[in-house]
Order: sequence, then structure tokens, then C-alpha cells
Amino acid sequence: MYLLAAQTVLDVIAGQPQVAAWIRNVAPSDVHISTVALGRAEHAIRELQGPRQLTLLSNFAALRGNVHTYSGIVAFDYQASSSWAALLRFTLMRYVDGGQELLDDAGRIDIAVAVARNLQLVDRPQPYHPVVQQALPFLTYSPY
Repeated sequence: MYLLAAQTVLDVIAGQPQVAAWIRNVAPSDVHISTVALGRAEHAIRELQGPRQLTLLSNFAALRGNVHTYSGIVAFDYQASSSWAALLRFTLMRYVDGGQELLDDAGRIDIAVAVARNLQLVDRPQPYHPVVQQALPFLTYSPY
């Protein structure tokens, strides 16, 4: 079973070919999204203007509804908070616009939720992946 990172949610609703091909081969009941990733994705869409925003909002609502139908929306809870706290001691970098930046708390929450629920985190390859896998060896990634 899989937890989509916030960027993966955006890639799915934008129709990014690699993630679209990946998700077509996954049972809908195996797809999960954290409440934090949903909020981040919706915020990113609402920052856009024009017809692209409307298309992405429609796609987002469809994905969210589908995941909700299969009880795949996952909250950040006390179990995930322990993993999140463990991640705070590490400097975790992620790729952004050709450069790198520090992974924020919301990104760490997605990782913590995946660990707490024993889900594979679906994410683009990121520089923080090896660091997290060393710290939390039971976390697995499913790149697309």
C-alpha cells in the first residue's frame, strides 16, 4: 500500500506521464494521502490563476473523492508524531526548481505518516531518501 507525497499528488492531478502510468497499475484501495499532503496540494493549486487552476482543482477533487471512497485519507496522529520527532534531528534536503532546499515540517509529516501506517512513500527521487532510510530503515520508497 502506498502514501502519495504532496508533490506526487500534484503530479497525479497534472497528468505527469510517469506517475500517471504508475498509478494506473495500482488498485485504488491501495492509494493513501495524508491530510497534510492534501492541504499542501490544494494550497499550491489555489496559488495558480486562470483555466489551469480550474482544471487542477477539478482533478484534485476527483482524486480526493476517490481516495476518500476507499478510506485512504490518513491523519497525522500520535503514532506518526514519534517518527516526525525523530526526523527533526536530521538535515533533510529536497530538490526544488533545479536546486535544493531544506525539507519542511509538512514533508517530514508525510514521511512520518508513511512510517506509522507501514506504507510505501511514493515520491520523486530526493536527496533526503538515503538519510531517512538510514534513520528509519523500515521506511520504503516507491519511485515513479
